[in-house]
Amino acid sequence: MTENLNDSGYSRADFFKHLLVLVLIYLASSVLGQLVVLGLAANLGMANMMEALAEMEKGKFLELLQPLRLLLILMHAFSFLVPALVFALFFWRPKMQKNLYLRVPKKISYWPMALLFVVMVLPITVIIHYLNTLIPAAWQQNTGQELQKLILTMHRPTDLVMNLILVGAMAGVGEELLFRGVLQRLLGWRFQNIHVAVWLAAIAFSLVHFELQAFVPRALLGATFGYLAYWSGSLFVPIVLHFMYNSVQVVAVYFNPSSMEEKVTAPSLAIVLVAVAASAAYIFIGRWFAAQTTIEDKKLYLQAVENVNVPRGT
Repeated sequence: MTENLNDSGYSRADFFKHLLVLVLIYLASSVLGQLVVLGLAANLGMANMMEALAEMEKGKFLELLQPLRLLLILMHAFSFLVPALVFALFFWRPKMQKNLYLRVPKKISYWPMALLFVVMVLPITVIIHYLNTLIPAAWQQNTGQELQKLILTMHRPTDLVMNLILVGAMAGVGEELLFRGVLQRLLGWRFQNIHVAVWLAAIAFSLVHFELQAFVPRALLGATFGYLAYWSGSLFVPIVLHFMYNSVQVVAVYFNPSSMEEKVTAPSLAIVLVAVAASAAYIFIGRWFAAQTTIEDKKLYLQAVENVNVPRGT
């Protein structure tokens, strides 16, 4: 019986096997991470972590904030970094670096253009974020927002450094490896369409954050990183820019803590005009990148390597 193969030689069976294994690794690693974090929390003075978090949100036991950040760093690693690396080690070990695109960009000029591409998306997300606040109250959720404010409460430079590691480095490395390095590649191999791969991976990226109000802007940001990984031929580009994007926000809160309490208001006409201009620039830069991408680049990105760990049918 002949398997259903696409142009890349990547069968539907292979795709679903890989996707199922990736999900199982993700769930198992997340559960293991929770067990490790709960075990360590008990030794750090948080025998009942939920009660400790509730008390910290009331302004008590703030000396536990630094240990809490360390625990969240571990939890994030188990949720994103570990599943990506375990999957890649198991299936792609002979060509792990190649499949993950862990190499320098093809051209040095891609760095400033990629940075501009991300900067141009910011005014667009401001408009979309405001529109998200118009979602009916019954649909909205505050899950994680109080914890986020708690973690971003910073009084010392060491607090800033820990948050740069947690919010900047861990997200930049772990999330990009999992969603752009692994998932987007699998989707690209299967569907042979970079746009389908980028947007499905971006939607999954936004969904796992469990924040309805920020779903669309986060998906747009995920797609931006996804296209940059493909156009530049390097996962280092979205990793670095993701780190910079998150880190700038952390530094901004450090120097202006009151910004966390600012309510989202309707954008002014000036902001709308900036967003319109940014949208035009965003499209222009995207077209510039697309023009630099050759047919061979596309074939290379969408061509699956022979997988020795998943035998093909005959």
